[in-house]
Amino acid sequence: MEYTQITLNDWMEMKQKLKQELLGVKQSFVRIGYALRKIDDAKLYEQDGYKSIAEFAKSEYGLEGSTVSRFMSINREYSIDGYSERLKPEYADFNRSQLEEMLKLPEADREMITPDTARKEIRDIKKFNHAEPQEGIADDVTDLIRHFGEDNAETLKKLYQCGVADNLYDNINRLIEIVNPGGSRSYRKGLFFLMFHEDCLKYKKYGQTPQRMEYREFFERILDAFGDEPEEEKMEGVTEVEHEKTDSEPEREVEELAAEPQRDSRTEREDPESGEHEQERTGQPDPKVEEPEKTVISSAKKTEEKEETVPEIIESETEIEESVPKIMENVVEIEEDVPKISENVIETEVKVTHQIKLGAEFFDDAAAGRKSFELRKNDRNYKEGDMLEMEEIKDGKKTGRKCSKRIVYMMENFEGLEDGYCILGCELL
Repeated sequence: MEYTQITLNDWMEMKQKLKQELLGVKQSFVRIGYALRKIDDAKLYEQDGYKSIAEFAKSEYGLEGSTVSRFMSINREYSIDGYSERLKPEYADFNRSQLEEMLKLPEADREMITPDTARKEIRDIKKFNHAEPQEGIADDVTDLIRHFGEDNAETLKKLYQCGVADNLYDNINRLIEIVNPGGSRSYRKGLFFLMFHEDCLKYKKYGQTPQRMEYREFFERILDAFGDEPEEEKMEGVTEVEHEKTDSEPEREVEELAAEPQRDSRTEREDPESGEHEQERTGQPDPKVEEPEKTVISSAKKTEEKEETVPEIIESETEIEESVPKIMENVVEIEEDVPKISENVIETEVKVTHQIKLGAEFFDDAAAGRKSFELRKNDRNYKEGDMLEMEEIKDGKKTGRKCSKRIVYMMENFEGLEDGYCILGCELL
């Protein structure tokens, strides 16, 4: 089978072209809203005998009333001068679903949103604005940051292990990676809603406008709250409360190498928010923790050695408990090795084969290697290294022709790319 491998330059050019096309789709969303507004303002729909813009759009284009309203609202809020065919430059990197969610936010609160902000976090801000505030828990910024450290004990531990008390200014970029590894994170407590971004933090007190905070000030407030060495009970690890909280839970850098991420985490359209499921992708045991050797006692000696065995078991349990701090001392070392491990993740993970359908009009190009990418709904939790077994579909039926590919690159959460969808770079097998 003939196979033409795509070069890196070709792949980068393809991605840039796709970016421009998707941006054009986003701009067309604004242009459609502009056209609908013009028709509505001049009541042009009456020329065709319709009573409203909604009736006109439904009959002529099959658009529901809610869709028409969103088109018009997005144009009104995000187009240049509020009445044009062009999107404001400051919103160019936002996707459509983000813009729709932001429609219901006060304009001042939009300052807390960046292109990296998840749709769920935008919804959380709206819920915060309409919820009854919890007074007496975190009534000022200092109290808010103290609660953040207490509710995120593992993050606090890593900050101190990394040297927040010793060399804060020289090591600030690494500290930011620890507290906000995903580029966007939120935390809600008492009267405050806190958003972590790549370059700064923004917080909002209930009923007030958002404020900006630099990361340097945030870490200084951490030191003010917990001192050079925080109390031991605040460094014990993640509590059950922390596991149950609605924070974005970024403390997964090491765990994700051995666990499969959530399936179908962004298949929402209007309101549904899907849950998270994690499944193991590798059955290899942890090489750093060894189980204590078991002692076999013969049945003839069980009775007379019973009393002697109990102290030995107790001593073993004590040794295990004493070993826990030593294991925790290696957490930082494990994290530093993550980039090296990530380079080999395709080789070490269990390969998952996905059975997918491919239209006949694309199959020949895919089978020949000319079509080296797939735009797919990510309802199968695709991962780099997974296999694709593609079956040709013609007139709704399988033809029997198949080809196999390996996923070598994956793009999602890209500007203009609809929520729940991804682009897969594939290598023909």
